[in-house]
Amino acid sequence: MSQQGTSSKQDRQDRLATMIFGRGTVRVEELQDEMGVSAMTLYRDLAELEARQVVIRSRGEVSAAASSLSETSFEFRLGQEAAAKRSLANLVAPLIGRGDSVLVDDSTTAHFILEAVIDRGPLTVVSNCTGPANMVMEHHEAELIMIGGRYLRPLQAFYGPSAITALSGVRVDVALIGAAAIHRGIVHHPYEDVARYKHFAMGRATTSVLAVTESKFARSALYEVCALSDFDVVVTDMSPDEPQLVAAAEAGVRVLSTVG
Repeated sequence: MSQQGTSSKQDRQDRLATMIFGRGTVRVEELQDEMGVSAMTLYRDLAELEARQVVIRSRGEVSAAASSLSETSFEFRLGQEAAAKRSLANLVAPLIGRGDSVLVDDSTTAHFILEAVIDRGPLTVVSNCTGPANMVMEHHEAELIMIGGRYLRPLQAFYGPSAITALSGVRVDVALIGAAAIHRGIVHHPYEDVARYKHFAMGRATTSVLAVTESKFARSALYEVCALSDFDVVVTDMSPDEPQLVAAAEAGVRVLSTVG
């Protein structure tokens, strides 16, 4: 398939997934009408999205796989809000120096940050996620410390008690942490093991950085990770005048925004 054809297919599936996520549950007939594609094309797109654990099909309806109880796959998240995440990466990059040790979790924003600094020279990357690990292995000046545990295939990352134990022996300069949801100044995640890991990881760094797009402030999830005020730095594309960010800044958090 040509690069243009692959891009067109990806764009179509991204649009389809965005439509489903915006409504929660949609009938297949409605999707076909609004997408303007054949029934076979829609069937194939939905089958691929379901295989990537982005959506769930049932009795003529399609629902978003992510909710307060679940998270979308790493692969899907990597393609969402890419421009916004790269803008955040440009803000965070100066916080990471040559020779630093950096912890990266399964956050795709953190993945973009790592991408922005990986060519700077010597860097030690600690990660429980195969995405960043694969990136590091392609750069000879970067060292990788892989955190193992129970593998969560949709997140392409290792979690659980074994991951916590492995992380307890590591201390890094900077921890890049992502969030699935932020509500009333509290960071949440749908999975208990992931929430525990993120909370623990913050304490293993000299500087903890939360990098999130504005969309995360409109979501909810089951398990609490920590308060925004527990981070050293919060980086976002939301206005710094937003009350949750104002409260964090008043608590001593350094808030960086692409707005203003």
